[in-house]
Amino acid sequence: MTASSGASSRRAAGQPGSAAGGRRQTAAATAFPHEGRATGREWRTPPLWGIGLTETVNSHIYFLHDGRARGLAETILWHGGEAEASRDAFRALPANDRAALLAFLAAL
Repeated sequence: MTASSGASSRRAAGQPGSAAGGRRQTAAATAFPHEGRATGREWRTPPLWGIGLTETVNSHIYFLHDGRARGLAETILWHGGEAEASRDAFRALPANDRAALLAFLAAL
């Protein structure tokens, strides 16, 4: 199955395929049993709207299902599985581009 046919089949089955509000497969290190239709290797990523207000609303900046990421940069860097290529691309960005991306996320 190609990446595009996988995304098409997920959409056809009514399963969102994007990390912005969809289900995705996670690396084994972050997997655990879930409620609903997700398997123990899938995690639903909530929409990113309002992520920049996390500290204001929740008085913390801990992310991921277990709170181990202390900020958005760590959140990105902890990812693996289907998000591995995105993590690696973030890691390869020049520091000013990484800062711009994090500022954009904080503005959502």
